[in-house]
Amino acid sequence: MAFKIQLDTLGQLPGLLSIYTQISLLYPVSDPSQYPTIVSTFEQGLKRFSEAVPWVAGQVKAEGISEGNTGTSFIVPFEDVPRVVVKDLRDDPSAPTIEGMRKAGYPMAMFDENIIAPRKTLPIGPGTGPDDPKPVILLQLNFIKGGLILTVNGQHGAMD
Repeated sequence: MAFKIQLDTLGQLPGLLSIYTQISLLYPVSDPSQYPTIVSTFEQGLKRFSEAVPWVAGQVKAEGISEGNTGTSFIVPFEDVPRVVVKDLRDDPSAPTIEGMRKAGYPMAMFDENIIAPRKTLPIGPGTGPDDPKPVILLQLNFIKGGLILTVNGQHGAMD
């Protein structure tokens, strides 16, 4: 499906082009045998969502960049469905557990973006260069003892 959606005024700020906003949601899972069903259901739902709202599977691109001109940013087609990373951290001793997070009061320190997010907030590391794609959303399902953490990374300019 073809589309080209110009970002609003805040989305045009060049500093936002490579920054991602992260939101993590926690869900208890009492029966670990349900993880394959969770992944399948999530992927099916994401496919249906992308068919109904295709720009969520798009990417942000700036056009018309030149000396003294930051260009104009648009959401344009990229993939059929946003990317989903699935990580099983249940055997990782450095990963949090649902119970441990609950007891600690869910502190931000237990949400390490290097582990639970598909991309860092700031453009650091591979795949974050000026010519690399900037998907509107990236998702990561993290299986931890007692549950899962769903992290949604939204391209900052598209989400403001």
